[in-house]
Order: sequence, then structure tokens, then C-alpha cells
Amino acid sequence: MENNLTDNYINNLFEFNKKSLLSKYRYMHHFSYIRELMICNDKLEILPEEIGNFNNLERLYIENCKNLKELPKEIGKLSNLEVLYINNCKKLKELPKNIENLSKLTIIYIKNCKSIKNLPNEIGKLTNLEILDIENCKKIKELPKGIFNLSNLEVLYIENYRNLIELPNDTNNLKTLYIYFDNLTKIPNEIGNLINLKQFTVRCDRLKKLPKEIGNLTNLKKLNLECKNLKKLPNKIYNIYNLEKLTINSHRFKKVPKEFGHLPNLKELTIIAKKIKKIPNEIYDKVEVFNIFEIPKYKNLNSKRKIRFNKKHKIKIYETDRMGIEIAIIKNKTNSILNK
Repeated sequence: MENNLTDNYINNLFEFNKKSLLSKYRYMHHFSYIRELMICNDKLEILPEEIGNFNNLERLYIENCKNLKELPKEIGKLSNLEVLYINNCKKLKELPKNIENLSKLTIIYIKNCKSIKNLPNEIGKLTNLEILDIENCKKIKELPKGIFNLSNLEVLYIENYRNLIELPNDTNNLKTLYIYFDNLTKIPNEIGNLINLKQFTVRCDRLKKLPKEIGNLTNLKKLNLECKNLKKLPNKIYNIYNLEKLTINSHRFKKVPKEFGHLPNLKELTIIAKKIKKIPNEIYDKVEVFNIFEIPKYKNLNSKRKIRFNKKHKIKIYETDRMGIEIAIIKNKTNSILNK
């Protein structure tokens, strides 16, 4: 076997069998060029310490190891690791604190690890970290304060924490923020400190309002609000003059403000709301792509008068009523729509 294992031809190692996984560690000195390691084994309870010998490893994927309880501290020796992906390791309780030694780490994904209660504060020492994605780890109560020091963090994705007390406010490079929480009723005012944010998605069914500080996000280009109980938007939202794409999905949203038409760069607007009865004409005059879903009646569309659109418009109207769904698409040239 030793004669067949050559450094020059092994770049990836995919492991699915516990026996083969452990046996190959005996030949670790042959794997110095391994760049990517995938471990997928539902019977594996602990990773061998020898994993620390993969000194050129760049990407480590640990997935569906449902009985894995801990990661060895030797992971801290993977000085060239850039991507750490851990998914569906339901018994894993924590990450090793010496994760701070992984100075080249740029991406961390932790998903569906339901026994993890805390993230190590040492994550804040990963100065090259660009993407932090924590999904469906329901025992985690709050973000570690250490991540507030991640000056190069660009994407933060957090889902299903029990409590979101703070948001990082010193991450000047943060460009994308996803917040998905079932029980969240308030977004911290610190959201307004993320002045370089370009894309913000919030999916919180119990959220009824947004903080006025959201108006400080003047560099925001995409805003996606999937909040079923959201009633209205703060007036300060009209300060987001770089906003290009806005999506609102709410069962309680009753009025589309005409001020949307005053957002100078708004190009695409999507409204999913059953209680809206009227769309201001200023909206039609402004946006190029307008998607309307689940709105049963529009006073200004059900009237006998025509509504005109310029050649740039692409309007999709999804009208739900007793007769089913009606779709109208207006595009390509000067058009008008008339409901009789």
C-alpha cells in the first residue's frame, strides 16, 4: 500500500467508512498534499488526533456524523485550513477553543448541530474570517462577543437563536446579513451601525416593526422582509437612497407608501400582502420590475381607467380570488392595462 500512495496525486480524501478512516491515518505521512477532507459517518464518536497531521488541509467537511461528540484539539494544528463545514452532527457539544489558531480560516459553516450551546469567544481572533453561517443550532442563546471584532467579516447568517441581544457594530466590512428567527420580536438598534451593509434579509414571523436606525443603512441595495406580522415601515427607510430591490412579505401590511416612488434607485419591488387594497401611482412610475402576490383587490387596477407603463416596465400581477390566479405581464414597450 505504501508504494501506491504518492503525495503528487492525492488532493482529496472522502471518507464514509469508520474502518477505512482509521486505517488510513496510519499512512498519514503519505497525505501531506491533501487539500480537502470529507468525513461522513453516523457511527463515528470522535475524530482521531492524527487529523492534526493534515498540515496542508484547506477544506474540512464533517457531515452527518450524528454520534460525533467532540472535535480533538489537534484541529488547531491545521494552520492552512480555510473552510470549516460542520453539518448535522447532532451530539457535537462545542468547538475547540484553540480554533483561534486557524489564522487562515475564511469560512465557517455550522448547521443542524442541536447540542452546541455556545460558540467559543476565540472565534473573534480569526481576523481573516469572511463568512460565518450558523443555522438551526437552537441551543445557542447568543452570539459570542468575540465576533464583534471580526473586521473582515462580510457575510453573517444566523438562524433560530433563542435570543438575539446584540449585533456586531464594529464589523465595517459586513456586506450581507441574514437573520432568521421564529421568536424574535425586536431587532437591536445596533443594526444602524452596519453602514456598509448591502444586503439585509430578515425572516421573523413575530416581528411587528423595524427600528428607525435601519435608515442609517444608506449603502443597502437589497432589503428582504419576510415578517408575517410586520405592519409598517419606519419613515427613515426612505433615507436608503441606494436601495435597488425591496421585498415585503407580510399578512398585516396594509399600505404601500407612495414614498417608495421617491427612492431614486429602486428598480424592483415585490409585495406579498393580502390586506393591501391600493398601489400608489408613484410606484408604477418608478420601478422597472413590480411583482404583486396575494393581493385580492387593487382599487386603482379594478377601476375603469388605464394605468400606463413606460418601455422599461415588467409588471407581474398574481391575483388570488375565487376564480384562481390571474397573471398579467407588461413589458418590452409602452403598455397599458385595463381591468373591465
